[in-house]
Amino acid sequence: MPSKPAFPSAINGGVTVAKVICKGDDVFKVLLDTVRAAGGLISKEKFDDYGIRRVSGLGKEWWKEVSFLETWMEGNDIAALELDENGHTVNADVIYGATINLSNFKEAVQDALSR
Repeated sequence: MPSKPAFPSAINGGVTVAKVICKGDDVFKVLLDTVRAAGGLISKEKFDDYGIRRVSGLGKEWWKEVSFLETWMEGNDIAALELDENGHTVNADVIYGATINLSNFKEAVQDALSR
């Protein structure tokens, strides 16, 4: 299974990375995260300490929303992920699992797939 390289995309003082593993032309696995430019923990390592749960309309922590998006991307065409002007999804099958800004994740996955 070839692996497409990660693509850095700056966001909020960090770098969004995507690793896409393919089986032939099909996406098999997507791994997403944000690495802080100043060092320290990557976002997924913070788990429930990230603190977005209190403002999430879903009551979910950041890493849970990203994990949901990874799974969605593994079974769907990334081009089908529609975002509004603020980077939030308008897809009915995504909005119940991820309400965070998804624009950098979409961009990073598209870049990885283009390589």
